[in-house]
Amino acid sequence: MHNTLPAILIAGALIFGGFCAWLAGTKGREPATWFFLGTLFWIISLLALVGAPVVEAQEKPVAAKSCTDPDAWECSHCGFRNPRASDRCGCGNWRKD
Repeated sequence: MHNTLPAILIAGALIFGGFCAWLAGTKGREPATWFFLGTLFWIISLLALVGAPVVEAQEKPVAAKSCTDPDAWECSHCGFRNPRASDRCGCGNWRKD
């Protein structure tokens, strides 16, 4: 009996982490962060996510102008065109090649 306790705890942590990650994704939050929090804090993380409001998608940065460079990359999150040399969009999203 005492040898199965660590396996049960690890399985429970992974289940809570996975559910928290899924729930975070449906609420517009970072799933990887909430997976980590769910594995560490179990029910506390789940309750925090259940009570958390849905995060709306960020709009394009107002002050910035889209890049006209033909080699510019387009952000998959907001559609903003960024210079080829940059790895991060003004909305905070990272470049995906």
